[in-house]
Amino acid sequence: MSARLLDYSGNQQNMNVRSSLFFSFFLALILIGLSINSTFDILNKKDAVASAWAEVAIQLNRRLELVSDLLITSHKFMPSESENLALIDESLRNISPTKIELPNEEDLIKIVKAESYLLLTRSDLTKLAASNQKLLQDGGFQNIQDQGDRTENRLIVAKGKFVIAVKVLKDSSASLFGFLPSKILGISPPPTFDSSMPLGPQSPNFVDFSK
Repeated sequence: MSARLLDYSGNQQNMNVRSSLFFSFFLALILIGLSINSTFDILNKKDAVASAWAEVAIQLNRRLELVSDLLITSHKFMPSESENLALIDESLRNISPTKIELPNEEDLIKIVKAESYLLLTRSDLTKLAASNQKLLQDGGFQNIQDQGDRTENRLIVAKGKFVIAVKVLKDSSASLFGFLPSKILGISPPPTFDSSMPLGPQSPNFVDFSK
């Protein structure tokens, strides 16, 4: 009788061990699956951030082109303002096109400062044009202004999508199953547009993304 009890107890222990091993193996598979899924999710969201920034960069560069075009047109019709226009021209030449690659915080601050300067420059050119009937009546000048308005609208949308994409990546990277993959892959959310960044009519002479 005691032998049977010992045999039953041993079998029960073996079953418990096997059950524990099976449960541990099953749990490990679930965790590995979740980690793999989180890894792909993090990579997809990183790509979404890069894609969103590329659109922002395209619109920023388009704005720079259009302001330069406004300046060229203004030169033709406002020779009396040649000195002021020459100063603007010199400053614009020192603004490098925005890179498609994701910016670091220092680059983003420079971009925001240059943005402020370009908006101010466009405003100044518009004010100068207001006193020049020939320039106001020039179809090319008005066409550039219209393109500029459309570009500003597209830029607002692109910036909004970029800010959202960065937030989504940040949330995923901080999640339970996304934290480790993001650390292993070295993925961290890039800086984004923030109200705390310095704005104002700053000289863009130091802006240089070629370095």
